Amino acid sequence: MGYGFELVHLDPGDNPRALQRQMLARGVVGVVFGPVKDTALVDAIDWAPFALVRCNNDTAHIGAQRVESDVFESAWRVTQNVLERGYRKPGLSLFRHAKGFEDDVRRLGAFRSALADSPGKHARSGPVFEHPGVWRRDAFLRWVREHDIDCVICLSVVEYFWMVEAGIRVPEEIAMVSMVCAGEEGNPVTGCYEDFAQITVLAFQLCDQLVRGRAHGLLGSPRSINVPCLWFEGITLPWKRRGSGSAKRGKRAGGGLRPAGRVRTHSSGVGRVERWASGASQRRSGARSRPRKPPAAGVGAE
Repeated sequence: MGYGFELVHLDPGDNPRALQRQMLARGVVGVVFGPVKDTALVDAIDWAPFALVRCNNDTAHIGAQRVESDVFESAWRVTQNVLERGYRKPGLSLFRHAKGFEDDVRRLGAFRSALADSPGKHARSGPVFEHPGVWRRDAFLRWVREHDIDCVICLSVVEYFWMVEAGIRVPEEIAMVSMVCAGEEGNPVTGCYEDFAQITVLAFQLCDQLVRGRAHGLLGSPRSINVPCLWFEGITLPWKRRGSGSAKRGKRAGGGLRPAGRVRTHSSGVGRVERWASGASQRRSGARSRPRKPPAAGVGAE
């Protein structure tokens, strides 16, 4: 049995009954969601005829099987790399979401766990910046200046530009690593980035299993498949020499705790970083830059 795929955008103005009739008429047997923020449209559709899988976490709690990035593992790995490279006073910039996100709790738990469990002379607890529902440059910079930290563990990459624009030398004064960075050439920020390709593949494989097993509709106890993030080696988290704040060159990408598989590295060159930064500043338009997310798609039997 083969499948055909069709991209479907769920907009607030869509007629849910018309959309459902359209999917049934086209022979759709399975649906793979991207992150869903509003359940109004989703709740209005009878999903009983379809196998359902959703990708990554979101604020809408839909009873469907889920394939998502392992945010606990990525936050733990990032913190471990910070400690292994010689930083002793890390701080976590979390930026809690306005609505309840399981991701926030997992990242905070991973940060605390990594600090508490790792050997070495470092702080057993670090300052945490939590600004629920607000993405403000001034509040973040004030937090950085008020705490004696040598490395900021951030949620995205926009904080890098905030610090640079404020005159903070990164990584000479304060190093930085991101739990969700951009895994692309020219990105200066070291950190983890989400493996959307693997998430998409596993989501469709899981949907295929549900279709073949005739497991349709919403589930009372859906399971979750966690996909490890990948490591990107930029310029913001150099190794430190003992007794010195200067960078130690020549170490392996990602440290001894780098993930198995692909490790992307930053190609040095001011021009490339400037071009990436210019594009990033246009994309974020005063807000954090977001990585691309897998779209919602219907799976139809041919």
